[in-house]
Amino acid sequence: MYAATTEKEVETRVRELAPLVKRIAHHMMAALPPSVEIDDVIQSGMMGLLDAARRYQTSEGAQFETYAVQRIRGAMLDGLRQCDWLPRGVRRSLREAEKMISKLEQQNGRPPTEAELAKAMDMSLTDYQRLLQDDSFWLALTHSIVYLLVTPVLIFLSIGLAILVNRRLRGVSIYRALYFVPAVAGSIAIGLSWRFLFDRSGFVNAVLQWLGLIDEPIQWLATPGLVLPLAMLLTIWAGVGYYAVIFLAGLQNIPEEQYDAARIDGCNDWQTHRHVSLPGLRPQIVFVFVISSLAALKVFDEI
Repeated sequence: MYAATTEKEVETRVRELAPLVKRIAHHMMAALPPSVEIDDVIQSGMMGLLDAARRYQTSEGAQFETYAVQRIRGAMLDGLRQCDWLPRGVRRSLREAEKMISKLEQQNGRPPTEAELAKAMDMSLTDYQRLLQDDSFWLALTHSIVYLLVTPVLIFLSIGLAILVNRRLRGVSIYRALYFVPAVAGSIAIGLSWRFLFDRSGFVNAVLQWLGLIDEPIQWLATPGLVLPLAMLLTIWAGVGYYAVIFLAGLQNIPEEQYDAARIDGCNDWQTHRHVSLPGLRPQIVFVFVISSLAALKVFDEI
C-alpha cells in the first residue's frame, strides 16, 4: 500500500491537477447564480484537492485523478452551502457607500445627508433611496457592522498577550514565536486546521459528544447562523498574534523609570498597566483600531 505522506508528493499532485480545479469550477459556474464568485469556488476546490492528495492511497483501486475529482466537487459544494452569497452588485454598492460616507465625513466634518451621498455616488436621490430599501443591502451592512466587534476584542487580547510575554522569562522567545504562527500561516493551512476543528466529524464535535453535551454532530460550517461568529473567531485567532507584536514593540519603548515610579507610589500590577502601559500604548491602539476596522469591513470579499 502506498500513501502520499510527504509534502513533496502532495505538492506534486496538487500542481499537476491545479488546472483541473479551474475547469471543474468553470463548468459548475454554468449552473450557479451570477452572485457566486468563481474565485471562491476555485479556492474551495483547491482545498479539496489538497485534502485528496494527502488522503489518497493506491489500494483504493482508483486513479488519483478520479479520486481527486470527487473530493474537489465535494469541497466546492460544501463551500457553496457554507456561504451566504450576496449579489455582486450589492457588495459593490455597499463598498462604494461606505467609502463615500467616510470621505464626505472627513471633508465636511459631519455625517453627509442622503442628497450629498447620492450626488457623490453619481446617482439620483430616488435610486439611492431604492438602494437603501434593498434587504440584501441592509443584510450586508448589518454583517459588516457586527464584524467590527472583532476590533475591540483583538485590541484587548493583543494587549494582554503582549503584556504577558513582555517579561524576562526562560524560553519567552519560543512563546513569542508560537503565538505569531497563525499570522504567518498560509490561508490553505488555516482553512484545513479550521476544517479539522469544526467539520461534522471534526475535533470539536468529537469532544462535545465525548462529554455527552450533544447527541448528533453539529454542522458548524453549514449552519447560516454559525458562519458569521465562526468567521469572526477565525479573524481573532489569526490576527491576535500579529497585533500583539505591534503592542509588544510599544511596551518596550516605554521607559522603565515610569514603571519604577508607579511601584514606588504603591501601584499594583493592574494599576501600573492601567496608568503607565495603556497611556504609553495610545499611538499603537489608534493604529491597530484603524487597520483592524478596515480589514474587518473588507473581510467579506475574502469569505
